[in-house]
Amino acid sequence: MTETLKQLLHDQADDVRFDAVDVDTLVRAGQRRVRRRGLAVGAGALATAAVVSGVGLTQLGGDGGATGVDAADGLTTASVSYARGTVIHAGSDTLEVGHPVRAYVRTSIGYVVADPDGTVWSVTSAGTTRVGSTDPDPDRMRLVSDTDGTVAGWLDTDGHPVFLDQASGESGFPLGEESGEDGAGVQGVRELYAVDATTAYWSDAGGVIRAEISTGQVERFDGPPAVEGTDDGYVIDVEVGHVAQARNFGTEIVVPGGDPVRLLEGGGTQGDLSHDGRWLAQDADEAMVFDTSDGSRVPLAGDYAFAAAFEWLDDSRVVLIAQRSQAAPVQLLTCTVPAGTCEVSAELAPSFADFDGDIALPVGEPLED
Repeated sequence: MTETLKQLLHDQADDVRFDAVDVDTLVRAGQRRVRRRGLAVGAGALATAAVVSGVGLTQLGGDGGATGVDAADGLTTASVSYARGTVIHAGSDTLEVGHPVRAYVRTSIGYVVADPDGTVWSVTSAGTTRVGSTDPDPDRMRLVSDTDGTVAGWLDTDGHPVFLDQASGESGFPLGEESGEDGAGVQGVRELYAVDATTAYWSDAGGVIRAEISTGQVERFDGPPAVEGTDDGYVIDVEVGHVAQARNFGTEIVVPGGDPVRLLEGGGTQGDLSHDGRWLAQDADEAMVFDTSDGSRVPLAGDYAFAAAFEWLDDSRVVLIAQRSQAAPVQLLTCTVPAGTCEVSAELAPSFADFDGDIALPVGEPLED
């Protein structure tokens, strides 16, 4: 959900205005983000759409050694969270990471954090371990994860996708350059989109790639191509095989075994699917949650001047950052879908004017750039 919130924070020095949602503006913001990352990562591409076998994950090294964690011993992460400085606040718990949290995501057993230098850390019940590096530029820093699984991913400083399984403590490329003549699937990556269990989605110049990261097999995703400079084909999120994609100035849900469902409103390239794929929360300055079975919108949040949904705790609970008025506290809400009832889970700041810049939400990107 970061594009809308980033713009709000950038505008804060002048005046905060909660205008009606402008879909064209959201689309242009998404296009700028795609272009920035596409130019930064490189222009190489897969020569074919063939399925190829590559190297598997390699044992995690780093400063702290391998740190696999059994699910029964993992951190409890299915609660509303935010980070301030070096501390992740999750429900009533606080977790000292030991490094400034620039961006982070959660898995079912821990957190994966990027600090301002681009160093990536795995945070589990076993401690904090260095697991890699990513681009420190806020425009290019992006972490992805499956919040009800144990895998997270990012692009390394060479633009290659890297994945970490916090349960096994293994990390590496899903496919190596040495994997064969057709095995160039980690080159020319433009955008790392999402992880669904052990399946990852990213794009190169030829379109969207789907990879099984446990085996290193990749294939072209049978959907609209990701077109540089436009939103067409951009993968917003994936859950249990449901793929939310931006297409033709709107959003479509590719449903396993069924016809695509087009949302009746909304657009852009930011959003989050519920764990069962039934609901999609989209980036906007008002609460926008949709039923993916028919594209209809679900009313939420009540009387809030600003309310942006950004993550799901499970199949039916969605988290929003919200403010009742320009002078009101900035709050995190937990809302139940489809009932539409919401409750305050945390207060981040007295107002957006007091937002201190060291706050991160579990969206995988810095809030400010």
